[in-house]
Amino acid sequence: NEPLYQCLFFSQNYRKDVPLDSGSFWDQLYHEGAAFNRMLSWANGWQFLIYLGMLLYFVFAVGFRREPLEYLLAVTIIGGFCFSILWEAKARYVLPYYLMAYPLAVLGYAGLADRGMQLWKLWKERRENPAAAPEGSKGSRES
Repeated sequence: NEPLYQCLFFSQNYRKDVPLDSGSFWDQLYHEGAAFNRMLSWANGWQFLIYLGMLLYFVFAVGFRREPLEYLLAVTIIGGFCFSILWEAKARYVLPYYLMAYPLAVLGYAGLADRGMQLWKLWKERRENPAAAPEGSKGSRES
């Protein structure tokens, strides 16, 4: 749940030999200053978009029964995530699975766009030709 995956926490140990000026970018970044808060906010938003894309992938891919091989990457991500959480719960060990989620998130947004285009075309057809709407639907005004 830590969107920076502890990258700043572990990388600050390598900068101990370099003196940090108070108020400098590095000081604000490593000691939870304004730069750290901005980066955390940005990473949190980006992580939300990736997780939402993964959810959309599961909604559209699982809903349209495909070949089991298409789920291999998703199963790897979920299995690796669960294993890492149970084995040693450090955010940095989950980072590879988060990066593997990017292609599936893109496929999820593509599925959403395809579904949106299908609905748009259907709405446009019904608007242009209301007589073609099936009986009992909202587009039919004969009742």
